[in-house]
Amino acid sequence: MSIGTIPQIVLYIITCLFYIQLTRLNRKPMRKPRPNFPRPCFVHLINRTVNREFLFGDMEKEYFVELMRRVEAFTGCTVLTFVIMSNHYHILLAENAMPEIDDDALLARMESLYGAQHTTFKEDREWLLMCREAGMDHAAEELRQKYLARMHNVAGFMHCLNQRFAEYVNRTKNRTGHLWGDRYKRVDVEQESDALSAMACYIDMNPVRAGLEEDPAMYRWSGYGAASGGVEQAQAGLVRLYEVDGTRALGSGSKLLEDDTTGAASAEAGDGAAPLADRWKNVAARYRMLVFETGVRKSDASGQTTRPGFSREQIQDVLDRVGLLTMAQFLRCRSSYFSSSVAFGSQKFIEEIEPMLTKQFGFKKSRDPQSIEEADTDFKVFRRRRRRGRVRPS
Repeated sequence: MSIGTIPQIVLYIITCLFYIQLTRLNRKPMRKPRPNFPRPCFVHLINRTVNREFLFGDMEKEYFVELMRRVEAFTGCTVLTFVIMSNHYHILLAENAMPEIDDDALLARMESLYGAQHTTFKEDREWLLMCREAGMDHAAEELRQKYLARMHNVAGFMHCLNQRFAEYVNRTKNRTGHLWGDRYKRVDVEQESDALSAMACYIDMNPVRAGLEEDPAMYRWSGYGAASGGVEQAQAGLVRLYEVDGTRALGSGSKLLEDDTTGAASAEAGDGAAPLADRWKNVAARYRMLVFETGVRKSDASGQTTRPGFSREQIQDVLDRVGLLTMAQFLRCRSSYFSSSVAFGSQKFIEEIEPMLTKQFGFKKSRDPQSIEEADTDFKVFRRRRRRGRVRPS
């Protein structure tokens, strides 16, 4: 090696070290893992589309809600309320403690996510049962842990929801690439304080703030809108909000519900034995008052609206009605009273035809007319069976 080549080698080494250091400086730091809070904990989750594109129409929103409920059943988390907009969504989620989950419970959760005819569900179910029969408990436990690791944690819920929904949107819209613009945002919310109910109101007020609806109960792709439309899962979520955060969630008003003393006491005590319909009756009125009280419209000095919301007259009207919907509002939310009821009318009308309907459907006991409790009306309905599925507003 000649002496003249030594400085060239040194220069080459220095240049390489310089570019290596420059690459390290330009590299984004690794993301830190999310903090783990003691369960149950409550989190506000937000995610937006790439470039904030408006990719979610009615069909995508319907599928999102359906998928969210499947993921909720699989993971064991609880959606307290939610809203899906045209380019983002909000979810107020409860991360529940992990219970004991046996093989039957695990398979039931897997079926709720995949469906009974899905290849993955059928193959893993057969493998689990075969391992148990052959005494290969170590192999069965390995499969169980693969699924249990995705349950009762926010990360598992969001990964499953975001990935599956992105695959659906890309497939139906014939697009490729990322659907979500960045990592989802997580905000941990204090429980047993005003923070939880304030966050729920903020989420359910999104359609009003965006100018899509004048009344949040009329937006079908939200927790409050779905609950007003009769979806039991949505009602159960807001009832749990009421039971956990019973301070601000009580709402206020110039009058009290005449017959809600027992229901209010049960809800505040977290009495899970009380029927959901009884607890929702009280929560529906009080949560509506709370949403309107916190959703006041704001204007600047010139009278220009700076934040859409409700006028003082609208808020006072809701408080004067103790949170009850008008008949027109209620029937817009609950079109099922027109379509899935056997009879609809006054109490006298229902009582007159009740014996005939009871005999026709083979009921062993007579049924009293069912009140439309969430609305200020005397109309009654007669139902053939208790409604459990989704009811969509008209």
